[in-house]
Amino acid sequence: MVDIPTFLLALAVFWSVLYLGGRIFHLEKYGLEVGPAYLVYKSKRLERALDSVSKRRSKLWRTSCNISIVLGAGLMVYAVYIFVNNILAFTSPQGIVTPTFLIIPGITIRLYWLPYFLVAGMIIVVTHEVAHGIAVRLEKVPIVSAGVVLALVFPGAFVESDEKKFEEAPVVSKLRIVAVGSATNLVTGLLAFLLLSTLFTPAGIVILETTEGGPLEKAGLRRWDIISAIDETPILNIFALENYMENVNVGDTLILETNKGKIEVNATEGSEGQAVIGLTYFWNYFSCGPLGSMLSVQLYATLSWMLLLAISIAIFNMLPLYPFDGDKFFYYALGKVVKRGLREIRILTSVVCLGLMATTLLLSFIRYGLISI
Repeated sequence: MVDIPTFLLALAVFWSVLYLGGRIFHLEKYGLEVGPAYLVYKSKRLERALDSVSKRRSKLWRTSCNISIVLGAGLMVYAVYIFVNNILAFTSPQGIVTPTFLIIPGITIRLYWLPYFLVAGMIIVVTHEVAHGIAVRLEKVPIVSAGVVLALVFPGAFVESDEKKFEEAPVVSKLRIVAVGSATNLVTGLLAFLLLSTLFTPAGIVILETTEGGPLEKAGLRRWDIISAIDETPILNIFALENYMENVNVGDTLILETNKGKIEVNATEGSEGQAVIGLTYFWNYFSCGPLGSMLSVQLYATLSWMLLLAISIAIFNMLPLYPFDGDKFFYYALGKVVKRGLREIRILTSVVCLGLMATTLLLSFIRYGLISI
């Protein structure tokens, strides 16, 4: 497994080489802007594509954007509710808490999840910005630039509209443009959930990490290998494995049915005296029919990250906190009914939401530490 120092060194080398290459070969001629830890690609072709797409099925796009206003308002209210409810739950012994953490590769998520995180993240941010771009052109606001960006390890995309024309647009038009990104993320997340629910069936457990020198490692089982049965007893999920191991004694010989065939291991004594097979971190395995075990695991992992990231971004991006889309949505919507003190209300709301977020992150860290999933 790649450790954090090696990962950071590789990251430093990657960005150093890319930065020097950008300076030497003048990549800006090709629309590439390379900085010390970021890469921006601006595409005129993408701008033209957004303009073209917005003109096709314009009634469908406008209806979708109108629905986005409703979804955006609901997501904004729900985002505030989540933080307030979580803080109240932390103060109650019976409260059900949802830990909230920033995604930091190698610290809050294990490094082997990084490729799936990057693929899912790119899909989510590109569809988010494409939706903004279509809405911008639908409302006759010019696009100044559009493209993709990579900052450190985080992928992104952008559609920059003409700020003056945007501010001159009707309030409803601005609400459509602002809300459609998060609404698209919500739809993306629901689509990922639908695919996960319909295409996959429980079929075992995926090995992610094993004890060094433990039974599984000695038997040659590694990350992404599948255990589907033990002694001919189906092991379809984590709970089935835990229930089976409760009746296993130290020294018992077990026959594991895996993607590598039947493998024999001897149970050893764990830290609390129970019988173990050296499995320290694992995941439920879901099969997708004809794809086979390896492709099923990779597709399921990617869709799972898409679900997690898409729903999280859909909700928290609508928090009325600068510079999230929720801040603009709140400001323009409030401007329809409030004429005085609008700027002060906007600042106060942003400060309160920042406090809610910071408090939740702090309480999550105090109770759970740095969770690495």
